[in-house]
Amino acid sequence: MSARLIIHRGDSSPDRIVSLDAAPLGPLSADVSEFDIPGGIHIVGLSHGFWDAFATRITVRDGDALEFDVVDTSGRAALLEGESACLVPSGHGPSR
Repeated sequence: MSARLIIHRGDSSPDRIVSLDAAPLGPLSADVSEFDIPGGIHIVGLSHGFWDAFATRITVRDGDALEFDVVDTSGRAALLEGESACLVPSGHGPSR
């Protein structure tokens, strides 16, 4: 059995790659991407080219489903972070 990681890409690039514990899971090629992951404590990250996003620590159990939104942070401290993004629990991103 496994857990489900669900990521809503939003306006972010479809070329961003999702990683779990530094191993690539796949690109965010769809508006909503889903990945089966093992239960446990993990670090989820996003990358786009040379840029890495803020890592997010998650704890999941088999059968859990965690949903996240990708929030672009390029406009915030862009000189330090480059083209970056972070994951926030779905429904908790900035309002538009």
